[in-house]
Amino acid sequence: MLTYEELRKALPIDANGLDGDCAIHAELLMEACELHSEAKSASETAKHNLDVTKADIALKYRTGELKGEAKTETAIASLVILHPDVQKRETECIAAQKHTIKCASLVNAFEHRRSMLGNEVDLYVSSYYHGGEVKGRNQARSRELLEREVVEKRRASHG
Repeated sequence: MLTYEELRKALPIDANGLDGDCAIHAELLMEACELHSEAKSASETAKHNLDVTKADIALKYRTGELKGEAKTETAIASLVILHPDVQKRETECIAAQKHTIKCASLVNAFEHRRSMLGNEVDLYVSSYYHGGEVKGRNQARSRELLEREVVEKRRASHG
């Protein structure tokens, strides 16, 4: 499976290599989705480990296995939060949640990439069927008109 960094580097679209980009896009999106699901699973595991550690430390304070001046549930809860093992699990949990959010953003970016690939292909096909290259000052204007046409067609079809 590809890493987050490798997938992030694969996001840009090569306008001169649309066929290749289109061919591998589904696979890249699938890799991003798998990475997100693994990150989500790791985040859930980290949260579970945090809960277990908190419960274990709280029980040890209640049974006297760990020494502390806690006589009430509130005092025990405060000691649990301050315990180094709980602090370590909290840090792991936060890191796992952060990675999950980054992976979800990556999946979203690949979904946007799919849309952009579609737009690029539409522009290419429009240019191909409208006589190919346009020279000089009219080239920018022609491209702008084609882009508007594609955007209007997309808006009409979506809504």
